[in-house]
Amino acid sequence: MQMEVLRSYSMKLNERDYQHKLLCQVNSEASPFRDDDKRDSALTREMLDLYRTSVSLKENSTARGVHRDPAKVHSFLKTLEMGATDPDSKILEHVHNGDLKMTDKPMHDYLVKKLNEVPHACN
Repeated sequence: MQMEVLRSYSMKLNERDYQHKLLCQVNSEASPFRDDDKRDSALTREMLDLYRTSVSLKENSTARGVHRDPAKVHSFLKTLEMGATDPDSKILEHVHNGDLKMTDKPMHDYLVKKLNEVPHACN
């Protein structure tokens, strides 16, 4: 460790550059993706799916997006929560696409069901 300190001091590296270099070195040596023998494709796939989901959530649920098109955001969040094959997700997708109106029976039933799921305060 003393050698690193002396070398960085003698070269007058910027502290940020030194930390970046050190972190890159540690990452290259300790990365779970480095060795083919130790590589975990399931972990890689899960990390990629989680990253894509978080990016999609960030892009589709901004305050401006909620204000402009709440049906789209509601449909997107329900699909993330329950999956695309869930009946409630399909209802909300139809409302977003304009196939159903907010006043139609399937949407009414969905809203009543959601209202009944809300816990009521005890007297």
